Amino acid sequence: MTNTTSQIATPTLDPALKPLDVFIGAWAGEGQFKEGATGAENAPITAEEKYEWLPGGFFLIYRGGLDFGSGKLEAIRVIGYDSVAKAYIMRAYDSTGFERVYDGQVNGDVWHFKGEGERVTFTLSDDNQTMAIAWERSEDGEHWIPLCEYKETKAK
Repeated sequence: MTNTTSQIATPTLDPALKPLDVFIGAWAGEGQFKEGATGAENAPITAEEKYEWLPGGFFLIYRGGLDFGSGKLEAIRVIGYDSVAKAYIMRAYDSTGFERVYDGQVNGDVWHFKGEGERVTFTLSDDNQTMAIAWERSEDGEHWIPLCEYKETKAK
């Protein structure tokens, strides 16, 4: 029997991961579902979220949820950076059974993540202590309708 060992290069931290630091910490906020949330239009929501680095600093881990009175949506997300594609990648898993992949970009204080049929924009304040979050959905990838909007404040 021959023992074959393949050499895999050890990953190095890309400086593009550093901007994700703005998300680190616990966040809480309120908002409401919009017309894209079929059956829950205009329902008020509360949000509780937490972001932290996975040891090693290569991936940002999100745990959080939206409570909308008649139900709750809980999710985990893993956010990293693809140095080849020059894009952030977010993988999301939620309590309703959905698994999604989003490609992301940042422009100043505004983060955009777009997946198949869903996209989100995070707009952070100048001091990174508040953020507005707007989710949208699309049936065809061209026409987008609001799914939910909420504002959060970072816990002190």
